[in-house]
Amino acid sequence: MKKCLLVIFGVISSLIAMADDCANWNVGITQSSLSLCSSQTLGLDVYARHDSLEMTSCECEWYIKVPSSNTYMLFSQSISTSYAFNDVGDYYVFAKVSPNNCTYINTDTIVIVRYKNFAAGEIQGTSTICYGSLSTPITMSVAPSGGDGIYSYQWQSKTSGDWVNIPNAIATTYNPGVLYETTSYRLQVTNACASDFTNEVVVTVRPQLTAPVISDYAETICYGAAPSRLSVQTPAIGGLDDTFIYQWQESYDGVSYTDIQGAIGVDYQPVSITSARWYRVVATSQLGCGSIISSNFTKVLVYPDLKITTSGTFPLCYMTRGTISVSATGEGENYAYQWQESSNGIVFTSINNATSNTYTTEGKPSGTYYYRCIVIPLNGCNKDTSDV
Repeated sequence: MKKCLLVIFGVISSLIAMADDCANWNVGITQSSLSLCSSQTLGLDVYARHDSLEMTSCECEWYIKVPSSNTYMLFSQSISTSYAFNDVGDYYVFAKVSPNNCTYINTDTIVIVRYKNFAAGEIQGTSTICYGSLSTPITMSVAPSGGDGIYSYQWQSKTSGDWVNIPNAIATTYNPGVLYETTSYRLQVTNACASDFTNEVVVTVRPQLTAPVISDYAETICYGAAPSRLSVQTPAIGGLDDTFIYQWQESYDGVSYTDIQGAIGVDYQPVSITSARWYRVVATSQLGCGSIISSNFTKVLVYPDLKITTSGTFPLCYMTRGTISVSATGEGENYAYQWQESSNGIVFTSINNATSNTYTTEGKPSGTYYYRCIVIPLNGCNKDTSDV
């Protein structure tokens, strides 16, 4: 009986000692909770520590709850293992550890967050504008996504050469303002996972308007005649598509111009005029890039109207001679003359060799005789006839 009691006491003592050995184990997962920016396979390890004992053996069971499930599943029974975190979402991982054949002890649960793949997004803006005009704002058409969801922004521009940061341009919208040259823009988006660029937006600035050149001549025309036809010799260029509406203008002093009604096109035939005129054309961009005046003008001078003054001594005595003279002004300075006579004042005939501005009549018997002079400007302007 005594021997049996000693055996029982020994077993109980051993059980108590074993329970004390298993009570003070501290187990856990070596890795901490973390976030992943892309698909990644992570190594996982457990540890078991005791205040006074060395671990001589260990059994382990790994459990995981994946984003698509609400329950944990066993995925490994090794102390050191790995797992491929491919799907986006939250993974919950813990291990059951049995050091030195003790009862399984649960580790704390760690959380592995697999972020959605990072994308910088997309931007949009006006593609073509006029020279020196205001560009519309460039905005994000597709917001960034993925990563940790916290983003910072930096706009960049380029006219030629390398991209450069635009100072203080750190919002999701950028207003380029007035532009004078074609410029490219992009947005750099940064978060905890990565930094990347959106697509580029190129704002094309059409060339500055260049003035048209019109017929470049100066002429003097006859009173009441029409000037030569005017035309655009070199068309205007620039604007959105190099298409223009041409409006002809005229001036009486070379300073103040007014539109000529109906005078639209690359050619214009002026109407008859009786005083000097200046002509020019205004080219207006058909797609709203403004107007520009021709770089030159045409000046047309007009000869004064032909005026004839007749002088002479009348009446004459029987069979005596008389002298008649004309003086002309206007339509130039050089003239040809032809004297004519008539017995009735209706039908006139030219007098041979009477071609100067003065004519001396032949001696005539008593009666009434009619004389007149045709004055012909040598510059080709219209002739006129003196008073009878």
